[in-house]
Amino acid sequence: MITPPIRPPKPRLYHFTSREHFQEIDKLGIILRAESNVGSPITGWEPSGAHYATDVVWLLDTPHLDYPHGLAGSIQDKTAVSIEVTIPGIPWNEWVPAQAMHPLWRRHFLEFAGGEEAAKHWYVWPAPIKRRFWGEITIRPEEAQA
Repeated sequence: MITPPIRPPKPRLYHFTSREHFQEIDKLGIILRAESNVGSPITGWEPSGAHYATDVVWLLDTPHLDYPHGLAGSIQDKTAVSIEVTIPGIPWNEWVPAQAMHPLWRRHFLEFAGGEEAAKHWYVWPAPIKRRFWGEITIRPEEAQA
């Protein structure tokens, strides 16, 4: 008897967004890419400048936000909606452009966004993610904030 190969489970990553952004995502049927934040905003801390590296879809490896995750600090609640996606993702710490960040900018970026512990949960994807790769969508009640 021939045993079929065992396939590993599909990776499950999570894209978090605000209610406002989710309306657009849902209408388009695609999660668009955003600034990768590789380029420093400070001239002299090379590489610098917006969109220095390819834009990415930011993802987390967990649906739970019980740690400093890097989604705070916006006028909109970027934790209101989570979209499960089934793509492999690239761990942010292993992504070549992130490794090329200016050391002072990287340190500042990490301090603002939750630190090295938070970064262990970050994944990026260099292309938009179409609806066919989405799984469960969770919309948190408005009165509950992460």
